[in-house]
Amino acid sequence: MFEQAWRLFRTDLALDIGSARTRIFLQDQGLAYDEPTLVVTEQQGRQEKIVTMGNQAKQYLGRCPPTMAIHHPVVQSICVKPAILERYIKQAIQQCNGGSSFIRPKILMVMPHGLTSQERKTYIDILYRLGNRESVFVDTLLCAGLGSQLPINEPIGSILVHIGHGSTQVGIMTLSGLAASQRTTVGGASINQAIVSHLQKERQLEIGLHLASAIKESIGNAEVHGESRSYPCTVKDTTTNQFRQVDITSQDIAQGLYPPLQQIASAIRKAVSTVSPELCADIIQQGIMLSGGGAQLSGVDDFLSSELRLPVFLSDQPHLSSIKGAGELLNNIDLLDWIGEENG
Repeated sequence: MFEQAWRLFRTDLALDIGSARTRIFLQDQGLAYDEPTLVVTEQQGRQEKIVTMGNQAKQYLGRCPPTMAIHHPVVQSICVKPAILERYIKQAIQQCNGGSSFIRPKILMVMPHGLTSQERKTYIDILYRLGNRESVFVDTLLCAGLGSQLPINEPIGSILVHIGHGSTQVGIMTLSGLAASQRTTVGGASINQAIVSHLQKERQLEIGLHLASAIKESIGNAEVHGESRSYPCTVKDTTTNQFRQVDITSQDIAQGLYPPLQQIASAIRKAVSTVSPELCADIIQQGIMLSGGGAQLSGVDDFLSSELRLPVFLSDQPHLSSIKGAGELLNNIDLLDWIGEENG
């Protein structure tokens, strides 16, 4: 009763800061912010002023004059520009009205798995400076497992592979904890770079990372013999140093996707090799769940299933799995108290 009355005067929120996108979930309202973790600044005297951020900042990619700079404050799940990120988060919360209540909110942050103590402290310090009432941190893997509807609270081993933009995190969960985990810096960004490098080597075509991402999302397929589709685009032919129109096909890039996907498979093998026979039996029976934006690559579930000889499933709305789990935790105080790490 007291908790319900208390909510009338505050808006608690969950915050998932990714290398590619940042998402904010408002309690009792749902997903309120989902935009790129991207900031454009302009130098004005001694001050660096934010020009734009999020969706609008994407339009500035490759088009900024020398007085402006584009910032990716989070790289491979690590905050590399704390001051920029702090200003970004503050504006994002204001944009989705997360700071409109007169009682300061509790912020639940999805903490990237596998960070060093100093890397974690950077995030903790940023949230502390925001002036919220209370900060709670929950591991990405636990949030994504909950958002993927895995039985993470039960005495059953569940394995989740969270393929983000900057990293892939593998976790074997049981009884609201992690029995084993692995982290690799291979993610969506690595796959984009693999496409760029492969087209340069095999077809002498030069493209940018932004175009590589668009190609991946449109026609990318993790299986060499998967469905063939084409993507028309303008590229630079390095043999003639001229720009021309070409059709990139799924087969053109499939071989280039193989090395980063193999590294993800290797990380899964390492995690599984460290757990008990009982948990291994659960994994064999339950299979592997994929989440994260990188899991949307066509055929990645079939590729990993073939490599690991295990059933592999795709989470519903995999790109939203971690923020959905964090949102559930906002409404489950008992579970949040159990698995969350508090910093008042």
